Amino acid sequence: MEAHAGGKEEKAGRRILITGASGFLATHLIKALPGESLILVSRNPALRYRYPKAEFILFSMEALAKAVKRAQPDVVVNFIGILEEKRGATYEDVHYEVVKALVDAVSKLRLFKFIHISALGAGPHSKSRYHRTKWMAEEYIKKSGIPSVILKPSIVLGQGQRLYKDLKVLSQFTPVIPAPKIKVQPVRVEKVIDAIKRAIYTQVTGTFELCGEEVMSMAE
Repeated sequence: MEAHAGGKEEKAGRRILITGASGFLATHLIKALPGESLILVSRNPALRYRYPKAEFILFSMEALAKAVKRAQPDVVVNFIGILEEKRGATYEDVHYEVVKALVDAVSKLRLFKFIHISALGAGPHSKSRYHRTKWMAEEYIKKSGIPSVILKPSIVLGQGQRLYKDLKVLSQFTPVIPAPKIKVQPVRVEKVIDAIKRAIYTQVTGTFELCGEEVMSMAE
């Protein structure tokens, strides 16, 4: 973990651009920022009507840089990520190339903070390409020199989490659900949102791992 903290908490009044705005964590963050000037980036056009007071940008790699330049945000919070690859969307495309495009775009702005949601376990020698590409993005952000906070949460628990939805579907077909024999240290979504808000409103920069206080098995 590396961090640099300083300065008092600052007042609201940021222009905050949120990518992956229809996702689990982004939805919780939007609710936690009432009254702020939000720019929401998503592939889901329904967000335009769900949050009528926010500006909306329909995501595409081709339009991303121009849209960011036009929006002129003070803060960028990047939630874009995938749990599994699909046709036309590899881990490298989503976890690295999108971040690279975002960082290149905001490097020309007077950005207060770039906040990136990575993952616990991301590193150059991880066995999974998911984690290796998350690490690649972290390194690109650090080398850019822009003020940044990189958050690396463990499994995040809270209303709307995909894990709960998947278990609900599985429970309709089987009373027994097998679980991997590993230990995890899940963190509540409220704690993650608090960390993001601190990054938005204070001078803190650096890389932070976010875990809960209790270690438990996946079965638990």
